[in-house]
Amino acid sequence: MKIDKLILGEFKTNCYVVSHNNTAFVIDPACDGENIDSYLRKNKYNLVAIFLTHGHQDHIGAVDYLYNLYKCKIIAHYNDRGIITGLVPSKVLQIPSLKGVKVNSPIKYFDGEFNTFNIDGVIVDAILTAGHTEGSVTYVLRNYKRIFSGDTVFKDSVGRYDLPTSNLAELKKSISLYKTFKDECKIHPGHGNSTTIADEKANNEFFKY
Repeated sequence: MKIDKLILGEFKTNCYVVSHNNTAFVIDPACDGENIDSYLRKNKYNLVAIFLTHGHQDHIGAVDYLYNLYKCKIIAHYNDRGIITGLVPSKVLQIPSLKGVKVNSPIKYFDGEFNTFNIDGVIVDAILTAGHTEGSVTYVLRNYKRIFSGDTVFKDSVGRYDLPTSNLAELKKSISLYKTFKDECKIHPGHGNSTTIADEKANNEFFKY
C-alpha cells in the first residue's frame, strides 16, 4: 500500500492517492482533475473509488472530471448531501472562487456512524466525525494505522466550526473519538502537514478537553 499527496488549488487542499496492486482510490479530489488523472496514468493506476471527507467545495472540485473518465464509485456521508450537490444553498460555502462547484455524478451515500469498504484488499473504515460539517467523515486504514481526517483535525489544530452546518459540541465529541486511536497512528489532514495521534495529544489544545 502506498499513499501519495497532491496539494491542489488556491486553498492548498491535500488530495490523497492510495494505491495497492495498481488499483487506486482518491480521497478529496479538490480540483485540477487533469493533474490527478495525469498522476494516475503516469503510475498506471486504475481509479476505482473516490472518498469524500466532507462536502465543502475546496474538496470536491475534480469529482465529476474523474468520474467521467473512470466511472468509479463516489463515497460520502448522506448528511453532507446538500453541500455536495449544491441543493441546499444555505449550507454551501459562500466563497466567490468556489461558486458553482458541486458534484453531479452519482454518489454512493452512507448514513449512520460507521461503515466499512474493501478496496482491492485495503480495508477502509468510514467514521462519522461531525463538527466541521454535519457529514464530516474520518477514513481509517485499520491495517496500516493511517487516518485521513479531512478538515476535522489538523496538525496542532482543528477545522473551523463557525461555518454553515458546523457545530463545536459535535466537533469536541469527534476529538474525543480521536483520542481513542493508538498513539502511533499517522494523521493525513485535509490541509497542511501530517501528524500523529501522539503529537496531537501533546500539542493540540482541543485534545486536552
